[in-house]
Amino acid sequence: MASLFKRGDWYYASFFDKNRTPKRKQVALRTKHKREAERLLHELEDRHKARKFDPWLDAGEQSTSDLGTLKAAVDAFIWSRSNLSRYTITKYQSVLGLFVQCVGGSVPVDRITPEQVQRFLNSTNKQPITKKTYTSTLSPFFNWLVEQEAIQENPTKRLRLERVPSKFPRFLSPADVDAICSAIRRTQDEKHAGADTGAWLIPIIQANVYLGLRAGELVNLRWEHVDLERRLLRVANTETFRTKSGKERVLPLCDAVVNILAAYDRGGTYVFPNYSGGQLHRQYLSRAFKHYARKAGLHHVNFHSTRHTAASWLAQQRCGVEAIRLYMGHSSVTVTQRYMHLSPQSFHDQINQAFAPTRRLAITM
Repeated sequence: MASLFKRGDWYYASFFDKNRTPKRKQVALRTKHKREAERLLHELEDRHKARKFDPWLDAGEQSTSDLGTLKAAVDAFIWSRSNLSRYTITKYQSVLGLFVQCVGGSVPVDRITPEQVQRFLNSTNKQPITKKTYTSTLSPFFNWLVEQEAIQENPTKRLRLERVPSKFPRFLSPADVDAICSAIRRTQDEKHAGADTGAWLIPIIQANVYLGLRAGELVNLRWEHVDLERRLLRVANTETFRTKSGKERVLPLCDAVVNILAAYDRGGTYVFPNYSGGQLHRQYLSRAFKHYARKAGLHHVNFHSTRHTAASWLAQQRCGVEAIRLYMGHSSVTVTQRYMHLSPQSFHDQINQAFAPTRRLAITM
């Protein structure tokens, strides 16, 4: 068994085994919040009992004093983000792994300069938007090192990146949704990827333009998280899935989604299963959507466009930016504001309401 203790502002787990050397091993949990620390502690205990984790051997469980080299720091950082989704962790592993290969795993983290980061970005021969994405992945890593007092400043803050033109998210019109569904119906006898026809995709598209779920959230959605009577749906963390932010959210269900879900057989585990009743694979979902979208003549959209559609339709109906942020599970209002250009009248109405006649100054000429 392990115990929880706090050193300064940070929580640690302490494992004890009289037959090991040393008998007690401390593991940094990388959090200042007790509830999160307790969750991580139980997770480590379960993994230890299942012999999937050994605090005496696993290099990722290090104290802040072990963050001197880049490779060690990357391992510790990725472990500290274990509460995030698998997709997010994979992105960190990919970008930071390339960075380690370029700079060198034995390089002290406090000697990494903005010039080295810039050389790494230039060596990738990527488009400006990809370099910006790489930087947005490196930046949390360096910010974390600053928090751990391993470095004094985030080197990405002094980078000079080529400006990337701002683009509004691509979303579907009701006519586009109908076109994709019609393309699927026209090819009822066509098997996609040799498994089944695309008929299963129609209710998923029709539901997700209102739900706005990420592909990973949709394929992991379980019936136990849906309450049709109360018209609520919970985007939940499970033993095999973590949301992008690690946070759960509850969505109110509109009539269109309630009607779609009510027609489903609720005897299985997953709301949108694969053809055999198991979990639908997100890549298979993505490929199938692109396949039929192209048949409908839509060549610049993907399944994530259905998520953009939900946010865009909410903005067009003058829904408030904070309500959209909570519904979509955005990390900040800045992300949500990309959609607000679709409702200029809402912006005007809010300003006019703020400067209502009762609040205006008496202006005399």
